[in-house]
Parts: sequence; structure tokens; C-alpha cells
Amino acid sequence: MSTNINYKLISEEINQILSGLYGIYISDGRPTKKGGLRFLDVKSNKTFGFEKTRETTNGNLLVFSAPYYFPLENTEIKEKLENELKKSKHSEQIFEIWVRASRDKGKENKNFVEVKYNIPTEELLSDENITKYAKEHNMTNSKMIIKYILKDYVAPFAKDEMDHLIDTIRNLG
Repeated sequence: MSTNINYKLISEEINQILSGLYGIYISDGRPTKKGGLRFLDVKSNKTFGFEKTRETTNGNLLVFSAPYYFPLENTEIKEKLENELKKSKHSEQIFEIWVRASRDKGKENKNFVEVKYNIPTEELLSDENITKYAKEHNMTNSKMIIKYILKDYVAPFAKDEMDHLIDTIRNLG
């Protein structure tokens, strides 16, 4: 495994990748929303967001958010939501599903779900994987190799999981 990975810098790189993915959702005709990488899903009339990537002791967490228009005490709907989210393509990487009240002043009556996914940063950026990627793509710049490894992994992963979150929220009503 690689040593001395700066997870904060990796989070910043992942956030750049998410910005590019956000652009795809916007170009699909989903209007932007003020603040962060948030967009309106027109079909559900709900706002979804890519939150800032967070560092952990051995990797990074992708965090997505969506509205949750049910009372927090409604455990039946909360369980249904969690069960549906766990049916995603990458469900084994779910770190946490958290339903919370809004932190914004004036929106105390609105609730949100945050889904956090483990990104296996140490595994992705192991010396072995970096060397293998460099050979396969005839590259020598380690910074660019790291960018491409992350992009190749994070972009499809985040697209799959955001699409699943959108579908789940649409289906819950």
C-alpha cells in the first residue's frame, strides 16, 4: 500500500471530479441551486447535492444529500428509504445513511438524507496500482496518474449512486 497519502488533497481532487459530474447534470436540463454543487431534479421538484468530500483515517467519504419530506420520527418510511438506498450498485461502500433536520436558518422544518460512501483511497492509490496505471497508459507524471485513477473510479461511481438516490427519492414521493 502507498504511504503518506494526503487525504485532504485527495478530497479536493475528488471535489473537482464531482464538479465535472455536476456539470453533466446541469447540461441535462437540471437547473442549478444556490450554494454548492446542488441541482434541481425537475421530475421530482427536489434538490440534490454533492457535498464536500471528507477525509477519514484511511480514505475519503463521498457525501450526497437529498430532501426527506417525512417526519424524522417516521421509522417505517426511514427504514424503507434505507432499504432502497442499500439496493444500489455500490451499496457495500455505504458508510452511513443519515436523516437529519436542515441546518439552515428558516428551514428547520425541512429534513434531508445524507448518504456517505467509503472511497478505498489507499487501495486505489497504492504503489502497485499507480505503477500498473502508468505502464498501461504510458504515463510518467505521478500527479496526473493519480488524477486519472481517481477520475476513472469516482466519476462512474458517483453517477451511479446519485442516479440511484434520485430514483429512490422520486419513488418515495
